[in-house]
Amino acid sequence: MENVKFFPDYKEVFIDERLKYYFKPICTIGKYHFLTIDGIFCIKNYKFAENDCFGFKLKDGKYEFLGDLDCFGKNDVERLYDILEKDFEENKKSYLDKKIKIANYVENILSKIGEIIFEEEQDLEYYIESFYCYNMAKYYYELNKKVVSVKALTENYGITPEDELLIDKEELKNCLGDFFINIEYELELTPAPTEDMCIMGVDVVEFTMWGEIVGLLYNEKDNIIYLKEQHS
Repeated sequence: MENVKFFPDYKEVFIDERLKYYFKPICTIGKYHFLTIDGIFCIKNYKFAENDCFGFKLKDGKYEFLGDLDCFGKNDVERLYDILEKDFEENKKSYLDKKIKIANYVENILSKIGEIIFEEEQDLEYYIESFYCYNMAKYYYELNKKVVSVKALTENYGITPEDELLIDKEELKNCLGDFFINIEYELELTPAPTEDMCIMGVDVVEFTMWGEIVGLLYNEKDNIIYLKEQHS
């Protein structure tokens, strides 16, 4: 897996660093960054931001988001993220050593964050769960250079071998079969990608609360990267 960089720093991925509040960098393969929005829902549709399909321009190795962050609604995401980040930095070793389960982590966080404004269609607890899943997996990887989910670390779930996390082009086409069949309904505002633009995908179960796969498609002519996420 020498050509795969897991958990790249968001500063190496995003031109606008505000994207870290919504998109989690899973890995970088070549010039392509694979992201997940696990933890928050796309509740409004915009061009290049609809039905969990997002468009980016690739500029100097980083992504410029072509959509509108309002697709996630009006939420106290930045304040919540900063609270979670500070807490995790202070307590991550203890969380790992004690094998704190997701439910216990959420209960602890909710007891000390105060009121957080979230859209009715969003789920505050899901955002917190997802933050923990991603950041604990990232922390464990930094220590051990192995991709292991928080569920495997704390609840004895199985571990997917890293080479099985990657989805090749033909398999990705199959995974996105329904998406392409219904693409005129899936993407009403966004210029639709075609099957031949498929590059590859990543199984994001190890990194997320409810993720499944993220597929990457590339329109080379217009330099547009599409990320299509499917959830379990």
